[in-house]
Amino acid sequence: MKVHCLISALVTFGATAAEAKFPANEPSYLNFVLPPSLRKNDTAYEHQPAHFGNHFSVFAKDGNLVQKVYYDEDDNFCSYDPPAPKNGTKPKDPWAPPFIALIDRGGCTFVTKVRNAQRRGASAVILADSVEEDKIHVVADDGSGHDVSIPSVMMKKSDADAVKHSMGKKHTIVAELAWHWPKHRHHAEIEYWYSPNSMHSAEFLGNFSTIVQTLGDKLNFTLHHHILDGKDLDCHGKASKETDFCYNMCTNNGRYCTVGHHGVPGKDVVIESLRRMCIEKHYPGDPWWAYLNHFTEQCMEQKDEEYFANEDCLKDAFSHASIDQATIDACMKDSGDITSDSTNTMLEEAMKSVEEYGAFESPTVLVNGVPLTWNALTPKTVFDVYCHAWEYGMAPHACYKCEFCGDPVACIARDPMECHPDDGKEPEDGPSPSPSKGSGSGKGMKGRHWGWFFVFCCMAGAGGYVYYKKRMEGGDGFGSYTLADAFMSDSA
Repeated sequence: MKVHCLISALVTFGATAAEAKFPANEPSYLNFVLPPSLRKNDTAYEHQPAHFGNHFSVFAKDGNLVQKVYYDEDDNFCSYDPPAPKNGTKPKDPWAPPFIALIDRGGCTFVTKVRNAQRRGASAVILADSVEEDKIHVVADDGSGHDVSIPSVMMKKSDADAVKHSMGKKHTIVAELAWHWPKHRHHAEIEYWYSPNSMHSAEFLGNFSTIVQTLGDKLNFTLHHHILDGKDLDCHGKASKETDFCYNMCTNNGRYCTVGHHGVPGKDVVIESLRRMCIEKHYPGDPWWAYLNHFTEQCMEQKDEEYFANEDCLKDAFSHASIDQATIDACMKDSGDITSDSTNTMLEEAMKSVEEYGAFESPTVLVNGVPLTWNALTPKTVFDVYCHAWEYGMAPHACYKCEFCGDPVACIARDPMECHPDDGKEPEDGPSPSPSKGSGSGKGMKGRHWGWFFVFCCMAGAGGYVYYKKRMEGGDGFGSYTLADAFMSDSA
């Protein structure tokens, strides 16, 4: 059976079609305008916004969309083209854009469905879950969703069934989808997926640690490790011998993998991920950050890549952070053998989090469940987004003092917190003079300006002298008399 709901499209931004409650701490809102029997005035519809699409990014503007809804139970949108007519029936007329497409889950990835709906003229997608669950499944990116710009959400199976039932009665269905940056009252959440051999992540975490430790319980900062599924890489069962292609990439005979860089084998990176998960489990907070910073400085920034897995370097890092190495070794062993073809519980959990949240890029950041684009992953940008996630007047003191500072890390590190005018600015001629010596960057700039002015005067004077000499010789041009001649002594 195929059902169409035909009504002229209506798109509005800024004002909703009817009054409805949009919780401040939620990134999106889903309700139905028509028929009235589907509208929920108090709670709206429970749903899960997608982790792809520009409308649900942290830089999206507030807005809403009110449009007709189309549904075709024979079309799962896993193909760009609609399904072919059956039994010689007349081809279906294409839906007149813009519209919201209601699409059943299953058959292909979420990104594929939404991308094909976008190509057919949809301005939004509502995904209907195929099974009834207490918690709606995360609508994750499959790693290719950068070209998807329209918003999409998933709703519960029971709610989607009610919408389809109303369509069967030939009712006109109009949905309302709205979005804004969620605001919180008590704490904000940041989730960060990374690989231990990434210098970009090491530098980010080294700087951001100051912010995390200062904010305390005002920030729920969760680290995840970027572990890849060896089955997807065709490595499972092919990494037990040194001659195997995947041997240097994976542990557990190809179950858990990552790509090595700068001469560091991926296997060593997976083992370091496991080690860090155990450190965070038994020594959270200051000891973990101390280990991370010491490891980065001593075991990563050395020219010899063998330092990454060097036992002496690891012992140094443990000692510096006051961490009992025996406790960490026991934790790693308890999670499962890394040499046999068996499950390692901690690595398995890390790998599944990558797949569940679509964190296929390393690093990946979610702020209050909303993805932050990779090219914006600097301590300043993430801190700005964090400060923007609070209800008015509820943000931590650090936000009011340092949010608009060029270098919030330096601002937060000061006691008391204070932003300096040159925070975040790169010095033009080497390091900036120390403020304690009373020689700020402004004086340095003035000195350089006078120097250039002096050079300009010399060049202008030399040029005038050349012109004067040539005029005295009666010539019309400079001829063989060059600028260099102006600086040569007549007696030379």
